Amino acid sequence: MIDGEQDVVRQRLKDLLAKNLTEVDRTISVYFSQQQRKLDVVVAGLRTDADFRKAQREQPLIQQLVLLDNDGAILFPNLGEPLSEREQKFLMRMERVLLDKDILVAAGGADLNTAGNTAGFQSSSKQALQQSLQQSQPPAQLRGKQSDLKTPPQTTNITPTSGWFTWFWGKGVQLVHWSRRDDGQVVAVCMPRARWTADLIERLPETRPQFVSGSARLAQESSLVRLVDSEERVIYQWGRYEIASDTAPLASVDLSSPLSSWRLQHFGPKEILDAGGRAATTNLIIASAILCVSLLGLALILTRELTRRLREATQRVNFVNQVSHELRTPLTNIRMYAELLATDLDRLNDDEDDNTARRHLNVIADESTRLSRLITNVLTFARKQRSALSIRCRDVVIDDVIQSVVEQFRPSLTRLDIDVALDLDASAPFCGDNDAIGQILGNLIGNVEKYAADGKSIVIKSRQSDGNRIVQIDVVDYGPGIEPKYRDAIFEPFKRVSDRIESATGTGIGLAISRELARLHGGALEIVDSAHGAHFRLTIRSHSSDVSQTESSQ
Repeated sequence: MIDGEQDVVRQRLKDLLAKNLTEVDRTISVYFSQQQRKLDVVVAGLRTDADFRKAQREQPLIQQLVLLDNDGAILFPNLGEPLSEREQKFLMRMERVLLDKDILVAAGGADLNTAGNTAGFQSSSKQALQQSLQQSQPPAQLRGKQSDLKTPPQTTNITPTSGWFTWFWGKGVQLVHWSRRDDGQVVAVCMPRARWTADLIERLPETRPQFVSGSARLAQESSLVRLVDSEERVIYQWGRYEIASDTAPLASVDLSSPLSSWRLQHFGPKEILDAGGRAATTNLIIASAILCVSLLGLALILTRELTRRLREATQRVNFVNQVSHELRTPLTNIRMYAELLATDLDRLNDDEDDNTARRHLNVIADESTRLSRLITNVLTFARKQRSALSIRCRDVVIDDVIQSVVEQFRPSLTRLDIDVALDLDASAPFCGDNDAIGQILGNLIGNVEKYAADGKSIVIKSRQSDGNRIVQIDVVDYGPGIEPKYRDAIFEPFKRVSDRIESATGTGIGLAISRELARLHGGALEIVDSAHGAHFRLTIRSHSSDVSQTESSQ
């Protein structure tokens, strides 16, 4: 009887996990319903070749448009005219779909019993179709009467029925939205995979660690949710539970149309289910729990020590998770914008200007630079933990270092409308570590990007004294500033003014590393009282030219 109750409890827990996945599926379904309504509106207004081509150029949800008549012949693109390279490639990819009239069947415009019976239709092999496309003269079976598009129906009150058609090519599932008009013609819209994938991920829970406590933290650390495609490739995931490659999910739900070949999977420790089952036998062990009272005194002593160790471990875990997210986010953006850039460059074949493509290319460059700075900070911090942090002094010009770092940040500062004012007077040779000084300045300017962008201004000053052996660099912003109670804490590892999700992201080690590098130069990094914003002052001393390496004195 007890085993039966445990099985019932386990099943209810599985049903609860599946219900949570179904809520995520509902979010995905709402997104595609919204896109379907948008495309219905766009398609209803298409009348001529010019309308179709304009929609392809200007609508981000449209990669390629195809207009089919009642028999499956192509009315657009106009096969009686030369095709662009992009149109030829697209028609070649959809060769089998078009020959088998799959879209027409999905739209209810062809007889299911005869849709595949197209002997004459399939008499042209793929090679013949490729040759025909290259000559812009596809087989007659694919050519419709172009006048059908030139003289559209006079009625303007078109209420098309519409839906989704999926087909597989390249990276996996491709989505086609179809709309059937009153005259029987079918408009097929192929959506760019990179675009709808990026939109979808925006609506799913974030991957970043949640800084919460209690049951909410336990739920995060003991679960992982994955969105996988038909080949079990992970499209996206969230949660902090680590699994092996062969781990089976506790619950799994197939997505609704049009992504019915994709699934949501919930992973977690099997002990959760076992714990739920054991709850049914709790009453049997209550008497035994009374014996634990005698151990309470010892438990209190151990709890204090355990709490201290857990606090330290939590700091390390939060740090690793935060860094993982910080490194993953730029990589995700680089990959996504690279795919969007490839699509945009294809559109340039239609004489579209390249502003969008250039903007995406700039994002890739900015994110790559940001990722490089993050990795540099992590590696420097790791060397500090091993007491192996050192500097290599060479003759450098401080003003040149400052200008070089500012130029690295110039694209992102310009995008945020942050003006940079330079007041530089440190042009004499100085013996210091060029990379270390650049890393300090990069961390300070990076903090302005994250926390003081609203100030729209940053001032950087440099001065030399004591026979050019001492350099002072001031970095001043006009943001919200730093409260006095936090001015010491911000230089400690892992310390951030706020760990709230809506606050700016960061690893919490940038200023700690910068202060340590300043001390290795015989100087200091401190925050100075300011009437506005935050004012950081870096002071470093020149090392003798024969010193090639200096170890940390701490």
